[in-house]
Amino acid sequence: MRYSGKRVSIGSVLPKHRDIFRSVVNKYRDRKVLVIGHIDADLDYVSSGSAICGIPETKKWTFTIPEPIHPDITKTLTEMNMFYAPFDKIITNDFEGVIVVDTNTPNLLPEKIFRWKRILVIDHHLESDGVGAENEIIIPKADATARIVAELLHSKEITPKMAIALATGIYTDTFQFSRMQDSETMAIYQELLRIADIKNEYIHQLSYPPATEEEMRLMQHILANNMNVVTYNGTLIAIIKCPYEIARRTILSLEKVFQIIILGTKINGSRLIKLRVRNDFELNGARIMKEIGEQFNGSGGGHEKTAGCMGIGTLDEMIKEALTLVKERITPSQPQ
Repeated sequence: MRYSGKRVSIGSVLPKHRDIFRSVVNKYRDRKVLVIGHIDADLDYVSSGSAICGIPETKKWTFTIPEPIHPDITKTLTEMNMFYAPFDKIITNDFEGVIVVDTNTPNLLPEKIFRWKRILVIDHHLESDGVGAENEIIIPKADATARIVAELLHSKEITPKMAIALATGIYTDTFQFSRMQDSETMAIYQELLRIADIKNEYIHQLSYPPATEEEMRLMQHILANNMNVVTYNGTLIAIIKCPYEIARRTILSLEKVFQIIILGTKINGSRLIKLRVRNDFELNGARIMKEIGEQFNGSGGGHEKTAGCMGIGTLDEMIKEALTLVKERITPSQPQ
């Protein structure tokens, strides 16, 4: 995508990245390819994958999302009228290969995808183990995979519907631009709004649908009965276990109060730990989650301020190890 004032920046898609993307599109344009991202799908993943499958050259490609899908994400997908194929309905022999978006970490993907050739990874996460793809477009400073995809595509290829989706991916993965590494990300976001002829308020409402009364009651119960608060070297740490359905909303409700949040939940029979670090607090959450994942025969990664891991073990064991590593790496006298 080209936009007014474009300059090469730390998060920019470069000509070599476009060459990789176009060579893959040209090679597989008449073949059946699956486009998928990580378990616990977020809007950065779903917007990126749907946009890649939305251009004429990829009409034989299939965009899929593994279950379960968080209720908030489902609401947004419905509002955007976004089509996807349920991953559990996918027949292995139907596809020549898979394109992975928004992760490069094996244990954050359904095991079945490793039966296929991994053709391409498009991602912006630094701490990862790699999925053994033939081609990689990985730009850690890009702020969101949706930004990378927006730049890989030509402006004329991006329809208003695709622009809305990509804008939600950028908006949510930068936490409403509070965790942005490259100012050019905002320029790309503004160009997507122009293409869709919408304002930022619409993207906010789309990205963060209001909670139902049942969700609010459940979250209030969890916060009152299933959260521990630890103070270490003056740092407030929230430790919480909750159902997957309210994990996203629970973290959002706590982020302005605590410097660090460690949340444990279950997904597809596996244990999932989410780690959130306040913007003004120095701690590499991605590195901690990568170590915890490896320790519990899984894997993890993400961003410095928002990361996660999956593994084999009890939630209590994984949360305890996460807290231990967090304490070891807290620098005294950080902002309160």
